[in-house]
Amino acid sequence: MIKNVAIIGSCQSRDIFNHNFVDNYKKYFKVQSYFTMTSMLSVMGEPLKYNFNKLVTAEMNDNQMKHWYDEFEKPVLKVLESTQPDVLLLDFYADARYGARFYDGDYVVDRLAKVRNKDIIPWNKFGIVYNYQQNTEGFLTMWKNRFDRFMDFVNDKLADTVVVINTIKGTNIVEDKDGNKYYSPKVENIDVNEINKIWEYMDEYAIRKYQLKALRFEKEYLLDPDYLFGLGVALVHFHKDYYMDCFNKLIEATKDYEQEEKRESHCNLVVDSAFANGIDAWTTCKGKFEIINHLGYNGIKFIDCRKSLGKYRPQIWSKPLEIDGDGETEYTLSFYINVENPDLLSDDEVVFGIRTFNKLKEIRSDDALSEERLTLDKRKIRPNKEHRYVYTFKPKGKFIRLAPFMFRFKEGIEYNRIKLERATEVSDYTK
Repeated sequence: MIKNVAIIGSCQSRDIFNHNFVDNYKKYFKVQSYFTMTSMLSVMGEPLKYNFNKLVTAEMNDNQMKHWYDEFEKPVLKVLESTQPDVLLLDFYADARYGARFYDGDYVVDRLAKVRNKDIIPWNKFGIVYNYQQNTEGFLTMWKNRFDRFMDFVNDKLADTVVVINTIKGTNIVEDKDGNKYYSPKVENIDVNEINKIWEYMDEYAIRKYQLKALRFEKEYLLDPDYLFGLGVALVHFHKDYYMDCFNKLIEATKDYEQEEKRESHCNLVVDSAFANGIDAWTTCKGKFEIINHLGYNGIKFIDCRKSLGKYRPQIWSKPLEIDGDGETEYTLSFYINVENPDLLSDDEVVFGIRTFNKLKEIRSDDALSEERLTLDKRKIRPNKEHRYVYTFKPKGKFIRLAPFMFRFKEGIEYNRIKLERATEVSDYTK
């Protein structure tokens, strides 16, 4: 049985699923999701206000962009609840090494160089730093509180998932192929002992309190000067024998896990699916719209802009939603639509758009792996009577974007309560 894995951690956990280090890992595991270099304080936080368009146009590689998108959007819990991984592999390297920084009532991991001075997020809202050097006691108190909340989530929403803690520790010592040892130049003066001390504290708190499985190591691993992605400033770019050791330990730790059926999830992946905050959670809008209230939920209604825009396609797209888009897993999209006068509709009126992508920053139709335009059967529609549109499909790609979308403007169409769930059948609406 190939087990589906989610990772909240860093490269010493992710790279055991890289064929350059473990060539046969796909015989045992499939990586569904990876949330890198984050803090538990951030994982359990609420989405932050930031400039999404500035982020996706910034000079960053794809991995860096996804890292900061995850830090600001906080999608981890939704993705985990949706994908229902067999194994959740955790390590606390980023917490121990970098800690967290207060931001506007919540937290992000404190390694901000890539987003500094790019107008992505207001710097005047950043505050106190918590790490192994500053405010350490308060940091550990908050960390334990948020890890407890995380485990409440796991026990409630991921009851069949095996949680495994990777307990490897960092070093700033390099060992070359001739056995010579020396300090890694960029981290020579970092206090590795203090970092490992707080890391050990986090490991033991999690493992002992919640009786979690742990990957423990009998030897100390040193840094590899020929590491595939360079030494950089990391304390965890080890020699290849570490990755094989770690991988084999993970196989042993999860060998008794067997899942007979793939679990579906009715978690709604759409953020602010009833427009409670207007379009703050949405992007790439064409035309104007108004927020309307119906049955206690907000929705949107496009406003006629043909005088100013000419012929145009009214649309408002979600930000990227992370999915398990293997082309075999079924998802169900649903939304409520209200039409004032169905007689104005054609027999194949386009009312919604779906695009899938491999990369977070991709937006345009030309970049999409797939694109679908959903049409409305006007025979099912009654004037001013709400109708729930349901569509089940098998997407391919890492990300999906959804949009109330019209191929041409039609008067009097309202959208409300949009839901995307990893399931073969629609369920009751949830936010």
